[in-house]
Amino acid sequence: MKGNQLPDLVMKWTRIPTFDEFFEKSSKPLEQLVSWNNSLDDQICKFRKLGADVRKLSKADAPEPLGTVKLEIVNSQINLTIVHKEQVVPESKLDKVSLERLNLVKKKIGLLHKRLATLKKRQGFENANFKVGEKDKKTIELSADKDLLSKFKDEDDIVDMGRSIVKFNNRVSLLDVQLAGNVTLEQAISALLNSLKDELKKRAEKLKISVENGVPEISGLPDDVEGFLPDLVARAWKLFKSILDLLKKLTKQVPALLPEIETAMKEGAELPGKLKDAATSANLGGMEILKAGKNTSSNIKTLGSGPTITKTLSSTVNDTLLEIAGVFTKASKEEDN
Repeated sequence: MKGNQLPDLVMKWTRIPTFDEFFEKSSKPLEQLVSWNNSLDDQICKFRKLGADVRKLSKADAPEPLGTVKLEIVNSQINLTIVHKEQVVPESKLDKVSLERLNLVKKKIGLLHKRLATLKKRQGFENANFKVGEKDKKTIELSADKDLLSKFKDEDDIVDMGRSIVKFNNRVSLLDVQLAGNVTLEQAISALLNSLKDELKKRAEKLKISVENGVPEISGLPDDVEGFLPDLVARAWKLFKSILDLLKKLTKQVPALLPEIETAMKEGAELPGKLKDAATSANLGGMEILKAGKNTSSNIKTLGSGPTITKTLSSTVNDTLLEIAGVFTKASKEEDN
């Protein structure tokens, strides 16, 4: 499972009230898809990291972590180091895949520094800077005046910066997963199931695993696993259960949004023909009309990405369910033997 974070959607301000109301309403389904996609991706990446630790409980050959990512901002520069047991890990100690992912992160750092230099030239953004994420210390955020960011959110340099930060954080997350021992989703699930079985055996109980109509099902655990399972296993189980619940929800809710998205695309395609009259009614001047036309085209293009996002997310959900079902089927057969 690869990290697949999507940047937040940006609908540009046209200053034509009827157009802006339409784009704001029409963007809601797409924003929901992006939110679901990023939530699923984030939970899976976190579960793989936990799975690497859970695997060590029962696997003597579990991979030894190479290290972990440490981010700092020094003089407006993003400084990334890899540390293990409080010691810096030299690049010569990294495996091929970790080194490749580190180099991808470095390239994105160079681009972010260029984008920040460009942004600082904009009035009011002279003191803009990066900062380490408040909730996740392995991410970065843009530090700048919030009112100005809101005011200029549809400007190209602001949009490009936001997208680059999302891609950077995604690449850092993938690097950190690799450094943790590169446990696959399948290996993480197997490790969790084995640990759950071991804990239940201690109580002469049994874990019930099945696949019903292609949907993985698991039972035999109490609703509240605090105190019932070791802390690490409990955290992994709760996160995995959250992933399963989200996958089940998305199998129904993602396809249900497609008609609404297709309708918005059809209605959006009619707006360029209405632009001149709408702009006149909104009392826009010559340059304002040109900008409104440019932003309308950009927003229509954004709406047009809906079917692709829907298809991609649906494929991710189905592929993930199939992968989990495969692990469950294998574990169930082993239990029967």
